[in-house]
Amino acid sequence: GLALWLAIGADRERAQRVAGGSDDAAPPFLKITSAPGAEFAPSLSPDGSQVVYSAYVDVDGKGRTQLMLQTTAPVEPRALTHPVAGEQDLMSAWSPDGRQIAFYRVRREAGVRRESGAGSSCHLMLMASAGGEPHPVATCESDRLRMFGWHPDGTQLVFGASNAGQPGVNAIEVLDLAAGTSRKLDYAHAASDLDLAPKYSPDGRWIAFQRNVSRGDLWLVAAGGGQPERATRIVSNPHG
Repeated sequence: GLALWLAIGADRERAQRVAGGSDDAAPPFLKITSAPGAEFAPSLSPDGSQVVYSAYVDVDGKGRTQLMLQTTAPVEPRALTHPVAGEQDLMSAWSPDGRQIAFYRVRREAGVRRESGAGSSCHLMLMASAGGEPHPVATCESDRLRMFGWHPDGTQLVFGASNAGQPGVNAIEVLDLAAGTSRKLDYAHAASDLDLAPKYSPDGRWIAFQRNVSRGDLWLVAAGGGQPERATRIVSNPHG
């Protein structure tokens, strides 16, 4: 009887917290885009006031994917980039100070299979978040885009493997934006390990990443390299 009484009291208390808008309540969602096409891969500015995302547009039968920018409210967006027909601007990410946006620009020739990579080009681009002309900082492979994250000081980007995996580049790499040169992180990993989606900690001391897909987990390694530490044991495919 005592156990039943405690359980009923706990349920009532939980219901009151939810009704009062506590942390247990489901977060509200606000629809901020309503264009007829596809919008995807959003990235919030560091202060949370703006969002940049990719949107597919079709002009006279010539498709392209451009970056759109708007406040985090249901208002009209503005085009941040102006790619030509056949180009795709993808996987945008704000710099920590909010002044720059990095993204991939991929161009594929008409009729070329996506996975072939033939007749295509790919560049990692950098541009001012206020607008202007983007400029390339590194080349990439159009069929193996690699998720990346900014260093807190804004001078470097950290890259993981692509989801498809690729011999020789399944490990974490760091790109120096000023020099345009990359180096492999000196850390322990097996040739079979697929290390994805690395992100720096806010103080820049650690890198978190996903190791392997389907049966993957989150890992931590010091920003300078060394022995990684396993942070989870979910043996799944985490996202985000």
